[in-house]
Amino acid sequence: MVILHQKKGYYAEKSFINALLNRNHQVLHHRYQSSYGEIDIISKKERCIYFFEIKYRSKKPEQLSTVIKYQQIQRIYQSAEKFIACNYNNIIYQYKLFLSIITPKQVSLIPL
Repeated sequence: MVILHQKKGYYAEKSFINALLNRNHQVLHHRYQSSYGEIDIISKKERCIYFFEIKYRSKKPEQLSTVIKYQQIQRIYQSAEKFIACNYNNIIYQYKLFLSIITPKQVSLIPL
């Protein structure tokens, strides 16, 4: 059951990457690893760097807290800060972090 869910999550990430590419994003990383944790997708479009946490669910969750915990959001922020410091420290960009909840029927983007 866990392996099947992981496969669906991986395919959801790949599908999301394709959607970003179709919207003229440059995908910088898929499953970026830092000492703080992982960010599923990092992309760039114009003067903005986007960080995405992708969650696949079979149906839309009723509460956000069942999808992502506060500690995980903190790790995503720390990983994003590490990425920026290592790659874009002296360049002025706008940065945006999103949670994307993907179900068979829809894709939701929630700012973090």
